[in-house]
Amino acid sequence: MARNRPGRRNRGPGHRGPPFPAVFLAGLPRTCKEDDVRRFLSELDLVEILFKRIRGRFTGLAYCKLEESDEVSIALQQHRQKIGRHVVRVKPCKEQVYRRVLAQARRFVYTPILKMQGLPSSVKKSDIIDFFPDFHLTKRRVQLGPNGLAFVTFLTHDECQASLDLNGVPLLGCPVELSPSHRQEKADAGTTIGMEVATGATENAGAAAAGAWFA
Repeated sequence: MARNRPGRRNRGPGHRGPPFPAVFLAGLPRTCKEDDVRRFLSELDLVEILFKRIRGRFTGLAYCKLEESDEVSIALQQHRQKIGRHVVRVKPCKEQVYRRVLAQARRFVYTPILKMQGLPSSVKKSDIIDFFPDFHLTKRRVQLGPNGLAFVTFLTHDECQASLDLNGVPLLGCPVELSPSHRQEKADAGTTIGMEVATGATENAGAAAAGAWFA
């Protein structure tokens, strides 16, 4: 009878060959970078590191792909060791979990697009450009919309990631939420990457239309 219930027989880790070569780290500091993780797991050559963010905020979780399954036990030796003052938990990561996280990350990993939420109704493109003084933004790279929403297209993905350090910083008195975005989300919102406005009058007309987007 047991043969007819393979799902139950296969429960429990370690009964179907070697573990998937990945671990996840929890409790990482907010400022944690890829180099910090590599130093933390310095005995291993990490194939890939995925940081988990929610609305642009780092959750303290990272998923690390290893070269070999037997390296999981080596990584687990770092369980409850510290990065700075933070105690880091290290646990095995199942293949289906890693693939799900990877699929989610791929939507954003190479995107230079940033979504801004919580902007004041009076915000202008020049205000957003001034909000990011370390980046060479132009008005054509900023798309404004209703309800405190805007999209900013940076030159590179690295610039976009660096801009997330300003998450929660007030702009014109309003704390702004920053998060990575992608082309499809921007298109669904009614904008087009690279959209330009020929004249200021066109922009004003678009803003006056109820619920309209303008570039």
